[in-house]
Amino acid sequence: MRKFSFLMIFIFAFSLGAYCWRVLHTSHSIDRSADLRRKLRGSPQKVLVEIGGSQISKDDVAFEYELLTKGLVDPEQQDMTPIPDFGDRLDEELTPLKETILNSLVERTMLYQLVKQDKSFNLSDSQRYVDCLKDWTATIDAGEDLFSSRENQDRLKARLCEQSILSQYLDEKVYSSVLVDEKSLLEYFKNNRDEFTVPAMVSIRQIVLADERQARKIRARVNRSNFKILARNHSITPEADDGGLLPPFPIGYGMPRFFEVAFSMRPGQISNILKSTYGFHIIMLEKKIKPREFSFAEAAPRVKKKLVEREKERAYQKWVDLALHSIKVSTPKVFW
Repeated sequence: MRKFSFLMIFIFAFSLGAYCWRVLHTSHSIDRSADLRRKLRGSPQKVLVEIGGSQISKDDVAFEYELLTKGLVDPEQQDMTPIPDFGDRLDEELTPLKETILNSLVERTMLYQLVKQDKSFNLSDSQRYVDCLKDWTATIDAGEDLFSSRENQDRLKARLCEQSILSQYLDEKVYSSVLVDEKSLLEYFKNNRDEFTVPAMVSIRQIVLADERQARKIRARVNRSNFKILARNHSITPEADDGGLLPPFPIGYGMPRFFEVAFSMRPGQISNILKSTYGFHIIMLEKKIKPREFSFAEAAPRVKKKLVEREKERAYQKWVDLALHSIKVSTPKVFW
């Protein structure tokens, strides 16, 4: 029994050491670590990771989880899909989400520790904290139960201000050297001409009716001259106010397939009644738009935006790699 205990201790210590080496010396994603996965499933250790003197606990993960699922900080998360009722499997099913949250916390904490090491970036400047403190006050004043405790208020303040500082550092230090020259723009434009070609499109008007009998009556009366008036008076869709006019579209661009009949019609020609789940449609071809290619001058702003974003992503990944190799990351020691 004693030999078996020593063997288990040795295996655990070896695994823990291997994990720490992996985080410190490679760029492998932390959220794939079996050690962290085990901790999220109920380890008695409250502290999950120590990063350059800072600690991330289960309570920190739980706090971030509440922010994420309730959409309390990021506006785009307000309409998140509710978590299904997993019953007894809830903890197990949510483990991947919690791992993702932990990975995000580790990355944010590492990067903030790296910023603190840069003496050329003045963290003592009170102006750097004006926006995050304003957001913090507004969020607290909203009266959410999650922020009723002082501890969670402090967590929120740290989160908002760390994010603000990282954003400022990215703009001032990491992204400031991102440049895209004219040669790169032209090279991308030449190698990706399909991105800057406008396909053939059609512009149509439609009258949509809920009743087939009424649709037949309208079809018998409609012509090129009165199409707009009949659309305004009888069509049940929003574009009726504009005489049934729809924005130009190419084949296969998210429009119902039966609209493709317009590509074989002549301007001013009116279709037969077309049935769909929305009702009964009568369409008239307004005009056909020939395909064309953007010139380099027209495409340059779009190309530049795309290449700048790509270079920013590369610069960010280099910054993360620097943090991984510069900031000490470890799991807490286990005491027997």
